[in-house]
Amino acid sequence: MLKHINPGIQWFLRLVLSSVASQLVRWALRNALDWLE
Repeated sequence: MLKHINPGIQWFLRLVLSSVASQLVRWALRNALDWLE
């Protein structure tokens, strides 16, 4: 399926996924720190 998507959209999706992933990591770390205290 990804082969049919043009590179611009693929790059945009990767950018969105990486930003969402970093947000999730930050949220998880904050929750872990709250839980440890």
